[in-house]
Amino acid sequence: MDKDSPFGVINLQTYSRPHLLEQCLTSIYSMETSLAYKKLIILQIGNKTVEKLVSDFADCMTTIIEVDGSYKSPLQNMNHNRWLALDKAFRTLNAQWVLSVEEDVVLAKDTLLFIEQVFKTYIDNGKFRGINLGSILSDVNLLETYSLQRFGFHGCGSVMTKNTWRIVKKLRIEQTLNSFALDGALEGIAKSGVMVTPNVTMYLDNGWDSGTHNKSDKMDPHFVANRESWQIRNRNFSRIFTVQEVLIPWRSDCIPYKEEYYLRYF
Repeated sequence: MDKDSPFGVINLQTYSRPHLLEQCLTSIYSMETSLAYKKLIILQIGNKTVEKLVSDFADCMTTIIEVDGSYKSPLQNMNHNRWLALDKAFRTLNAQWVLSVEEDVVLAKDTLLFIEQVFKTYIDNGKFRGINLGSILSDVNLLETYSLQRFGFHGCGSVMTKNTWRIVKKLRIEQTLNSFALDGALEGIAKSGVMVTPNVTMYLDNGWDSGTHNKSDKMDPHFVANRESWQIRNRNFSRIFTVQEVLIPWRSDCIPYKEEYYLRYF
């Protein structure tokens, strides 16, 4: 990590899929400059294999918070566990950004280099809300580029800034955690500014495998496109990234930041 880079925390929420978790943990601890970053793992107890995996990977930079989710619904557990991590990272650890990932993703080795560069570039931009790490484009010519978009946070892999967290707290989003998906509650806040997004994915999304709310079809077009993008990223390594505006067709409401867009997110 560059000594001048804003301080960040890597966060993982995990529960019950050890075959995916091991891949995720390996990728987290293998990223370039990862050893310099604090990791915050929210471990929902109940699966001994998962608990051992987390313990085996943990190093001196890792904090593990155990939670009992037996009295909450899957939605409530996902929401509260992620909220707990964000609150701990921003309020107690004084992070300037938090990278949140779910156990069913694999991160690219150059992910932190991308995040560090983006923050150096946009940290003073008042409209900078965070970074989405996924893509479904597989053009090798886009490998070292990123776009500026108006879109919600990618739940399986994204970065939130401290300034965005202040907005989240001001709007009392925590009051919706029992009944409404956190990603949905954050969407308007993200769309009120800019989300920086790599044009070739920084993560492999395995959300089709034993997930609680994603599609379970490995051959669903979304997962196929993400895998193709990942194959480009996984065969290469980038250190310098530049803006190249392209349309990443997540949904019809994913639009370039330069377009006029007004949203009352209050």
